[in-house]
Amino acid sequence: FNTQGASCSGMEDGTATVIPSGGGIGSYIYNWDANAGSQLTPTATDLDVGTYTVTVTDFLGCQVVDSVFVDAPNALVTDIQVEPTSCSYLDNGVAMVSATGGQPGYTYEWSDIGLGQPDRNDLPAGPYSVTITDANECFEVIDFNIVAASEIVLNLSATEVDCASSASGSATVVPTGGAGGYTYLWEDNQADSIATGLNAGFIAVTVTDANGCEAIGDVEVIEPEVIALTPSSTPALCFNTATGTANVIAVGGAGNYTYQWSDPNGQNTPTAVGLPAGTYMVTVTDVNNCSSTTMVVVDEPALLSNMMGATNLSCNGSPDGTATANPVGGTQPYFYNWSNGQSGQTATALNAGLAYVTITDVNGCEVIDSIEVTAPEALEITLSPSDVSCNAGMDGAISVNILSGTAPFEYNWSSGGMTGTVLQLTAGLYTVTVTDANDCEAIESIVIDEPDALNAQLNQQGSTCFNGLDGSAAVVSINYGNTPATLADFDFAWNIPGADNPTINNLVGGQTYTVTITDPLGCVLVESIEIDNPSPVEAAIATATDASCFDGADGQATVTGTGGAGNYTFQWDFAAGEQTTATATGLAAGAYNVTIADGNGCEAVTSVSIAEPTEIDFSFETNNVECFGASTG
Repeated sequence: FNTQGASCSGMEDGTATVIPSGGGIGSYIYNWDANAGSQLTPTATDLDVGTYTVTVTDFLGCQVVDSVFVDAPNALVTDIQVEPTSCSYLDNGVAMVSATGGQPGYTYEWSDIGLGQPDRNDLPAGPYSVTITDANECFEVIDFNIVAASEIVLNLSATEVDCASSASGSATVVPTGGAGGYTYLWEDNQADSIATGLNAGFIAVTVTDANGCEAIGDVEVIEPEVIALTPSSTPALCFNTATGTANVIAVGGAGNYTYQWSDPNGQNTPTAVGLPAGTYMVTVTDVNNCSSTTMVVVDEPALLSNMMGATNLSCNGSPDGTATANPVGGTQPYFYNWSNGQSGQTATALNAGLAYVTITDVNGCEVIDSIEVTAPEALEITLSPSDVSCNAGMDGAISVNILSGTAPFEYNWSSGGMTGTVLQLTAGLYTVTVTDANDCEAIESIVIDEPDALNAQLNQQGSTCFNGLDGSAAVVSINYGNTPATLADFDFAWNIPGADNPTINNLVGGQTYTVTITDPLGCVLVESIEIDNPSPVEAAIATATDASCFDGADGQATVTGTGGAGNYTFQWDFAAGEQTTATATGLAAGAYNVTIADGNGCEAVTSVSIAEPTEIDFSFETNNVECFGASTG
């Protein structure tokens, strides 16, 4: 046999192997006993310490039975001693572990800290386990529980104080649990289970038992709700009158309040009336004789007074004066009653004179005041005109004469002028607005006259030919409006140097000529007239036929005329035989000129070229006679 013992006592990890020899030929059959689990292999596994029997049978059925012992190390023996915590709130429970057997070299693994020492004295109450392992890694696990000492439980109660802020409350503590033999220490250093003479609020107590374990608790000593006072007042209606009131609203305490005011009449109701402005004390007492005092201020409005302001009339006779009341004091809103019946803060549309106002505030307090509204000196003007000398001229003028008003003055003319005199005026209606230092205005209008306009009639005679120099123009009549004038009374100046008569000649057709006409007063009329200009005579070759043969003379050309006066005549040049018809014939190659004249003798010249084909060219080729007298050439 070969054996491997169990690694630890109680561990089923040992093995036993049977090694047979001899017997018949073939393989063996193995049958371990029930202790080995009736295993059928040469090696039985998972064996604890003990003796095991195996039966080996060969191929022929021959058997042998034998036993083997599987051992194990000594068993690991452990024990633990446990002590509870000394006080319920301390972490000082004790656990002491002892170990024997197995293979020394023990380790201790605690469930809360891991590896550690066998003895612990720092354990809070609760469940734990510790694993003890020897040098063979055989181990035992011990579960245990640290029990907490009995907890001191405090039952606290208190009685409330009689009145708010008084030291008449008490507090009682009744402990249970712990080790008994209690001592007491309140935070105000009282050392009995009952603390007395306490103010409202929380008070703490420390209770210690015979083991020195402590419990701390607190309890609230309550007080009745303080008598809370909410004061209010209404001011006196007018300055220095006994019409104010003072009021107090009390809540809290025990109810059934009584009141005492500090006013001269010693009023004892929640509201004191008929008070002048001032500060008053009121004391409110409840049924438990607890009291509270507060102060109430009764105000009064400031003395109602007024400051007047006015804007005088902007201009004499304009009812646009104003008077404004500016009250202070009293109680708004204010109401106004003016001597003219108006009721706003500002009276408007006033004439010069005194304005009175009665001001009443919302409480009926009154003040009466007045102010004088004045007017400036009246603004008066006249105008002096100077008419225009020529029709459409710009030499008219107007001057403003100031008769009365307040300087300085401003001028605003309808023509845009800003001075007392305006010049270079054309005929028409002009209006001026004069404004004085008070913004008062005077408006006057006047008409600037002018003489009737010059007008003239011009005639012209056009040029005979286009752009010819035989046109003429003449001034045939001049009028002032519809009234005829004598030409001899006027000077004429044409836009041709030296032309100063009503009629001018030798003018170019199509040009415009201007004449300046001046009358005895220097009034000027400028007129223009355009000289008629006939359309130009133009000549154009309509058709042209070249010579049919070189050096032939059977070409021809036809000319047409446009513009001018029509009735054209034709004159071909010498090369064309001076023909006088529109079509020239019998023309050889070359250039020809033709002149066209209209009925007025206005001419136009054009030219035409006649071409010819090229000359026929030829040459001879010869062969000589081969022999004299032969005809072979």
